[in-house]
Amino acid sequence: MKKMKTLKIGAFAILSLLAVACNDDDDKNTAKLTSEEQAEMVASSMGQSGFAGSAEQSGSYADNESGSGRVAAECGVENQDEVNLNLTVGGVSFTYNSDFTLKLTCDGDQPESFRVTFDYNGSYNGPRFESSYDGDADLTISRLNDEEDHLELNGSYDRDGNFKVKADGEVTEEGNHDLEIQAEDVMIDKSNHQITGGKAFVNASGRIDGRGNYSFSSEVTFSGSGASRKATIEVAGDTYELNIQSNTLVKVN
Repeated sequence: MKKMKTLKIGAFAILSLLAVACNDDDDKNTAKLTSEEQAEMVASSMGQSGFAGSAEQSGSYADNESGSGRVAAECGVENQDEVNLNLTVGGVSFTYNSDFTLKLTCDGDQPESFRVTFDYNGSYNGPRFESSYDGDADLTISRLNDEEDHLELNGSYDRDGNFKVKADGEVTEEGNHDLEIQAEDVMIDKSNHQITGGKAFVNASGRIDGRGNYSFSSEVTFSGSGASRKATIEVAGDTYELNIQSNTLVKVN
């Protein structure tokens, strides 16, 4: 079974750490995170370190198990795979651990759909930001027949965890985040297993110690190909573009 190699923890600071929603009553929702803060939070879970990496690897699994010569052996069979990473890149160290369950469903001798479910957990430790998180996903992939040049992916990808903000090595702020992502009609090119289209809808919420609660929603549209494939993030009336391969985020209006 091919191991996931695309997943990595990106360098985005989940900008919950900068949340400026000020309210003296901790039990009430705080008013605002800036659009940039919201976009950074979405981007941190949407690129190669999050949904996009998982979706593209799931497409690779599906294409492999539904390919010519494998359908008869794989139909109805539940397979497992796992990923365990522990790396240091520059001044940032991270871990990522995931357990996958894979199952191909067929109509007779024709592949019909491929389901990928997994639980994961990880940690991130950089000079200014430290976090630990876990999550789960339930993804279904269709358009498996040989005549199709793209796979179609739908499903959920969720993440929650805690974070700490540091200054000169000292913790200055703590909080938590909860992201629920629903993928709709996400297209994956069979030739390279990369996302080329589709949407994801994000609901985010959390709490910053001493400041209160926050919540927001975002719509993400995938487009492009190769090194130029991107996720366009619409949030709080503004638009940002995340380059999926390089994990760079820019505001476009």
